Amino acid sequence: MKSEDDITTVPERLRAAVETMRFPTPDGETIGVTVSIGAAVLATEPGNTGPLHHLLAAADDALYKAKAQGRNMVVLGKIANDRRHTQSTLKLANAES
Repeated sequence: MKSEDDITTVPERLRAAVETMRFPTPDGETIGVTVSIGAAVLATEPGNTGPLHHLLAAADDALYKAKAQGRNMVVLGKIANDRRHTQSTLKLANAES
């Protein structure tokens, strides 16, 4: 299995790119936006992919955790072989945003 850093590389790049974007408003000002991303990995035995709904539930839980932790971050959720949801490393964005 790939490392957590490998798995969160693409979502983190997306999060960082969105953070740098600025959008014009009708009154001529510009605003920035941020994004929270929940990702998940299904840790299973070789050859066993496990139920998709467990993977989606872990990603959904990770997204809500990212929002609860202050937003603008990627949180990686995992499902153990016994299908209990567990949260893993928080990859925090710059605190200055």
